[in-house]
Amino acid sequence: MAYFKDLPLDNLECDPNQPRKDFGTDGDTCALMHDIREAGIEVPLAVMVVAPDRYVILDGHRRYKCAQNLKMATVPCRVYENLCPAEVERKRYNIQNNRRPWRPMERSNAIERIKQAANLKSDKQVAQFLGLSVSVVNCSLRIRREKMEYIEMMEHYGLAQSYRDEFLKLRPKIHKVKQFEVDDIIQIIFKKIEDGKIGSAKELRKVKRIFNRDSVNENALNLFLSDPDMTTTTLELNTAQSGFSGLLDQLMKRIGEALQIGKEFTPQEKPAMIKLRDMLNRAIGHE
Repeated sequence: MAYFKDLPLDNLECDPNQPRKDFGTDGDTCALMHDIREAGIEVPLAVMVVAPDRYVILDGHRRYKCAQNLKMATVPCRVYENLCPAEVERKRYNIQNNRRPWRPMERSNAIERIKQAANLKSDKQVAQFLGLSVSVVNCSLRIRREKMEYIEMMEHYGLAQSYRDEFLKLRPKIHKVKQFEVDDIIQIIFKKIEDGKIGSAKELRKVKRIFNRDSVNENALNLFLSDPDMTTTTLELNTAQSGFSGLLDQLMKRIGEALQIGKEFTPQEKPAMIKLRDMLNRAIGHE
């Protein structure tokens, strides 16, 4: 339920969960300040009732700051009453989503607050509640679980959101490669993005696929990490597999999965595996 009303400026207060902290409303050079001085506030602020004669701003913080600077007594408002916590969070998210691009941690915090306020149990429920894809929600919430060091590195290197999303999918696949520890690899990847050696977010998917096949790609990955000028395209060429090596890779994967779950091999499989072992020993011995 909402209605329009002119409210005293003294009865309004900023939203403490407002992501934007710098409103850019100081000084006479502010274009919004000039417009309000000339024509008044044409778009009402959106506020919610939190107590008698006390309202928290949902939308319109810049207009509110300008009105304070111009010493206005009242401002036009669209007043919302009886909003449940989940609705407050959804309105705040949608308002900010339309205002400017989210910073990753801002969006992560906002979505987490929505998940808690609406008592949503899964990323799919959050996605449906906000009208987003499950992938976007999953990547946003995953940021909260990442080491702060990685988040700061993403900020330092100025990674675009598409790169951040793909990095969060890649991160669980990264493992030590020869002398390179995980943290070393992540820093090298960020530097390659900055230098254009990883030219798009999609190329991070290629790196993820190559890490997935680490048993046959370790040497190529080591070269990629050792050479700051090597591109993802070169890495992909170096890891291009023949049909034979691809079959070996699939076989190793299937046997590894069976061993991991404690699968018993059949009487027909065991002689074949012994024969394969002997053939591989002869092949290795002929190198």
